[in-house]
Amino acid sequence: MSNLVDELTADYFNSRFRHSMFLDSENRASMVLGTSGRHSVLYNCVSTNGVEEKATTRSFFKDMTVFSTPTLGWRSVDNGKRLVHFTRNNGSYHRGTCRRNLQVYEHPLSNTIRRHEVGDTSFQDMELARMVLKPEYKPFREGVQQLLNGDVFSFAVSPHIAVIANSEGGGDVLFSTRIVGTVNGEGHLACNIPTINLLLEEDE
Repeated sequence: MSNLVDELTADYFNSRFRHSMFLDSENRASMVLGTSGRHSVLYNCVSTNGVEEKATTRSFFKDMTVFSTPTLGWRSVDNGKRLVHFTRNNGSYHRGTCRRNLQVYEHPLSNTIRRHEVGDTSFQDMELARMVLKPEYKPFREGVQQLLNGDVFSFAVSPHIAVIANSEGGGDVLFSTRIVGTVNGEGHLACNIPTINLLLEEDE
């Protein structure tokens, strides 16, 4: 069966796809390590036991669709303690999506919380893979209620829109990485951009 490794050669695959992200056959966030022998490809995956090394056949990598990712943009993880925005850096010769061709922006408040709690604000490769490949989004009103209740610190509505707690008892609404509106302590939205209002109203 035709596959990327045999078509491109193992050397090319190892050079250009090492650390590229993908979902394995069990839908786990994974990252290529490299070929092994004549038939296998080694990879790391995020499982219930943490990060594990696995192997799959070359035929699994049938074409570039294996390396497709959900739309980049906002990701909120760890009960909203990390709010991160991803964009693609197309200046890399690397194939697929990996740390080298990602631009990673963490909201400053999110970064401060992590620094205070664990003292380390860096991202591990598999943590990035999990965020990119397994995004979690909340309906706007559900997320606002959880934020006002103190259950979450931030949430992503979509790859384009996120909300993060502010110092006034509500939240800031972010489109891309720019504040475009606010939610007050009673959950009322204030935003002067009709398109954003429409998107959030449709999401309620």
